Parts: sequence; structure tokens; C-alpha cells
Amino acid sequence: MMPEVHESYSILRDKFGNDIKILFPTWMRTPFSIAAALRGMQNLLIDMITDTPFVHDLMRFLVDSEKKWLTERAKFLNENKIVVQMLSDNEVGAPMISPRLYEELILPYEIEIVEFLGV
Repeated sequence: MMPEVHESYSILRDKFGNDIKILFPTWMRTPFSIAAALRGMQNLLIDMITDTPFVHDLMRFLVDSEKKWLTERAKFLNENKIVVQMLSDNEVGAPMISPRLYEELILPYEIEIVEFLGV
């Protein structure tokens, strides 16, 4: 799908130039938020208790994917700095996630993304 997005973006930029700002999609979700969307919150919570190595692997994959996507987005847009307006993670506030699970399986990956972004 990205080649089509790139083409549409380029066509609009060529057509409108600087007359209007053409926005390009950005990544706004945290790794945990994406994991919850992929697995479903109930399955992810079970995984967090019964298969922590899988959750670590999933979170590593998502962090690496987010960093790569944001890096490639910046290159495509000829931006010197990766800019993200916000990282949304409504799921992490769910009262069913214990502090221990948050500190072990979510926080390190969120810190890594924030440090990558330089905020």
C-alpha cells in the first residue's frame, strides 16, 4: 500500500506545491497499543502472564518496526528530524495491568521510543 500512498502524496505535492500543506501519515500509537490491536486486549493480557518471552519478542518487533517506519518517513519527506506530534496509548491506563507487568513488559519499550524520538 505504501507505494500508492507515496504516489498520491507526490501527485498532490506536484499539483498544489506550497499552496496547501499536504500531510503525510505518521505513526501515533505506542508499541503496547499496537500489540493490543493485533492480539486483542484479553489475549495480550493472558500472554503477559503466561508467555512473557512472546510479549518481549512482539514488543521488540513493534519498537523496531516503528523506528524503521518513522526513519523511512523522514527520509521520504526530506526531513532532518523525526517529528511525532503525540504517542497515543489509551490501553496502558487499563486497571487490569499491574505495575509489575507495566514495568517489565511495557515501560522499557515506551522509554526506548521516546529516547529514539529525542523527547
